[in-house]
Amino acid sequence: MNYGENIANRSTTLGLYIHIPFCLTKCNYCDFNTYASIENQFENITRSISNEIIFWGNKLGSPKLKTIFLGGGTPSYLPEKYKQEIFNAIYLKFNTSECEEITIECNPDDISLEKINSWKNLGINRLSLGVQAFNDKILKNIGRRHNSFQAESSIKIIQEKFKNFNLDLMFGLPNQNLDDWKKSLNIAINSNATHLSLYGLQLEKGTPLNSDVEKGIRKIPDDDTTAKMYDLACKTLKKTRFKQYEISNWAIDKNMCKHNLIYWKNKEFIGCGPGASSYINGFRFKNIKSPKIYSNIFNENPQNIKIQHRKIKEGAVIEIEKQTKEIKALETMMLGLRLNEGVSDTFFTKTVGESMYQLYGKEFTKLKALGLIIEKNRKIKLTHKGKLLANEVISNFIIQEKFK
Repeated sequence: MNYGENIANRSTTLGLYIHIPFCLTKCNYCDFNTYASIENQFENITRSISNEIIFWGNKLGSPKLKTIFLGGGTPSYLPEKYKQEIFNAIYLKFNTSECEEITIECNPDDISLEKINSWKNLGINRLSLGVQAFNDKILKNIGRRHNSFQAESSIKIIQEKFKNFNLDLMFGLPNQNLDDWKKSLNIAINSNATHLSLYGLQLEKGTPLNSDVEKGIRKIPDDDTTAKMYDLACKTLKKTRFKQYEISNWAIDKNMCKHNLIYWKNKEFIGCGPGASSYINGFRFKNIKSPKIYSNIFNENPQNIKIQHRKIKEGAVIEIEKQTKEIKALETMMLGLRLNEGVSDTFFTKTVGESMYQLYGKEFTKLKALGLIIEKNRKIKLTHKGKLLANEVISNFIIQEKFK
């Protein structure tokens, strides 16, 4: 089955995600679909990404884009001529006249005035800088290449050209304590950033850091300390111009990440690149992860590309999921509860076709009693305690028998 045929000529405004899989080195906590030491594939993979962009632009009838997001990997590491090729394909085949936000993820050691001028010329209007910490020892412990001086210097360069930029910080890192975390927070708050993303460390199986922690080589803060770090961030940022709008994200004024809001509000997007995911017309699907195999599939005339399941010879898609009522209900709760605005019964009913109170009334009663959610005006939101235990809250909505 060629899934591309089922989603042709969409009129919906979309988000476009471009996955750039290259990194100079891979951080020891990272389990993303990223690769170091494959610079010899810059040209082929860029051509393939551009071909996939052209394919989707043709297939969907040059739809309007609301957002574009270059993630990875390290998009800032990709040489400028290749980014230009990717944007040439976007501007050729998609309607960007109403595109509100174009973001690129970048590392501090990639930042120069020459590069950010080039990015502005491409139409990029938002940067997301992967700082993670302003402590050299902690940065070294997690395999980051930059140091705190480079991080602060890169921010100064960014300030010259970009009014809207995000800083990524992490807590719960090896040898990190509350004082370290407070220092990083304060530097970020005073950086003129318009957006902060604060993520707790997730140890992932197969990563070097997970192995080191299991062997006792490195020690990470316990759960109570990590919770205190999150509490400290929430209390500290509440005294500033930053407003929390999602579990891990804060913004000044209206500078929320519009692209990520597409994900959290369960709206449609196309993902291009190795391992990139898409959601369109009730289908979620994911490209094959291997850069080499991906490149072989897409490195040809876009008109000859087949977007179909990998089980079919030469297909690009390795995962495909059609949204059932059960999946829609779970995703609406799972994604919507991440947002401070929560999930309204009106939105849930429109999306799923049934009131959330009919499906989850008993669960709501239990979660309210535990102090994990609050209810007001037929809208469900996480409490602060609920945000700390979000995964446990979400698990209450995985109830298959309701849909049989």
